Amino acid sequence: MSSETCPGLDVARAGNIKQAPLSHTGELIDWGYYYVSTPHGQGKTLSVLPRDEAMSQFLATGRVEEEHALRVDKGSPYHSIAYTDSLGQVGAEPVSAFISLSYDDVFSIQFFKNNRKAYWTQNGKVTLTSRISDLHTNYASIMARCRQMDERIYDDAYKTGGKKYAEMCCAVYRQVCAAHKLVSDSEGNLLYMSRENDSGGFINTLDVTYPSQPLFWIYSPTLAKAMLTPILQYAYTGRWNKDWAAHDLGAYPHANGQTYGDGMPVEEAGNMITLLALITRLDGDLEYVRKYWQILTRWADYCYTHGKDPKNQLCTDDFMGTSERNANLAVKATLAVRSYAQLATMLGLDDAASEYSQKSQEMAEYWKANAYTTTGGAHYLLNFGASGTTWSTKYNLIWDQIWDWNLFGEVRTRELVYYRGKILKYGLPLDSRGAGCKSDWVMWTAAMAPSQTTFYQLANPIWKYINETTSRVPVSDNHRADSGNMWMFRARSVLGGYWMKCFTEKLKAGELGTGISSPDAESAHHQGGMRSTKGTYNLGGQAISQPLPGEIYIEDGLKRLNNR
Repeated sequence: MSSETCPGLDVARAGNIKQAPLSHTGELIDWGYYYVSTPHGQGKTLSVLPRDEAMSQFLATGRVEEEHALRVDKGSPYHSIAYTDSLGQVGAEPVSAFISLSYDDVFSIQFFKNNRKAYWTQNGKVTLTSRISDLHTNYASIMARCRQMDERIYDDAYKTGGKKYAEMCCAVYRQVCAAHKLVSDSEGNLLYMSRENDSGGFINTLDVTYPSQPLFWIYSPTLAKAMLTPILQYAYTGRWNKDWAAHDLGAYPHANGQTYGDGMPVEEAGNMITLLALITRLDGDLEYVRKYWQILTRWADYCYTHGKDPKNQLCTDDFMGTSERNANLAVKATLAVRSYAQLATMLGLDDAASEYSQKSQEMAEYWKANAYTTTGGAHYLLNFGASGTTWSTKYNLIWDQIWDWNLFGEVRTRELVYYRGKILKYGLPLDSRGAGCKSDWVMWTAAMAPSQTTFYQLANPIWKYINETTSRVPVSDNHRADSGNMWMFRARSVLGGYWMKCFTEKLKAGELGTGISSPDAESAHHQGGMRSTKGTYNLGGQAISQPLPGEIYIEDGLKRLNNR
């Protein structure tokens, strides 16, 4: 431990004497440095000393004397960084103070044997102490922007789903974002890589990216794309040469290649194509798609050949085991083939667009003929050929609604009616195999609801689970719908799926797009893009209600300065 100072600040730093960044995987890393910082001033102390001594001093005098341990050896008393501040006599006027807590991991991700620093370092040109100094210098404006973003997150969700929905989204926003690390590769490509918390620790798991994306489609399509780039680059460089997309890139923080056995072939191929089609609709970046077109074609062909009636493969719900002839997986494959046709349309490849559109229609007709049953009420089976009493949540149908293809229009209607009779106290179970509730998929399903009443019937039990569960862990995406207790998984990024309702409503209203750089309206329409110049945005591409005093912002496609 040490104490150091930068202009106007007191900074205490702690870290191992021997540093070995990215030396291993697992839950507990032991490299990097932890910082505590505070503006220097009268009445403030920032000390590094034995914990018991710090507590004794504070209890006796209300402060901790300045003391700075430079080294703590194994076997020494447990040390702490202790901060105290005297605010004096507080009257009618409020008095405030703050400290900042920071962590510098030195190197963040190993990307194909190349150790990469966090994006905020600008490839090592910027130090953490300079970032800390910037924070303290611009504290008021930064906090104003944070409050503005907090309000936007709440208001966006409230507008589309009401108070309980807004509270759910606010409860998990930080959890979703914190499960990622932003770096760039040696060519400057952004890589926004997740850690599959509490379920394997894999890095950049594609079927974890898939459910998490709705949050990022709204607030940063750039980050949504940066989740896909690592998997696409893995295939583009020839390191991955299978006919489907990789499941993951390794064990966090080592992104050196898939470690998840045989993977999830139909699942991941379908995930990549559907996600990329949607993101291209949002940002209109056709050159990005062209770069990977040959790879995407191979994956689309795999979905057509092997996804129409899937063999015994794992899908994203792998905790339930393999599932032969899985109906929901076949929906994914069908809509992935249709998404490929949509991408072909954007690229002006009319013959390919027509061919794959017809293939998806063929797959959809086969699906409806083999999945439908009237046993126990009209609905669609868990697996082709299964007992009529089986059922499953067909959350992948959302793509049919988003794009208005209507391949499965009557299927969505029947399924949503059927689900209403299966809802338990704390949510809709994933399927007929038990009471496990995957809340991210429930919220995808709820976004297809034909009315707010049906949406509330599906979504409100999830709010009830979060509010009443006795499982004292970060919000779980897999809880018991009957008891409200966590069943599996916690602190995972998949809860970005809660934003699906918000996203679909904004998409219908034409409210999405970065607003920073956009083609003319005719070009955007021709490309199938959704990018819009209308509205007010900060320089990060986030929509704002009004700019802060002195802020540079974008209004209707033009950069402006707020002189207020």
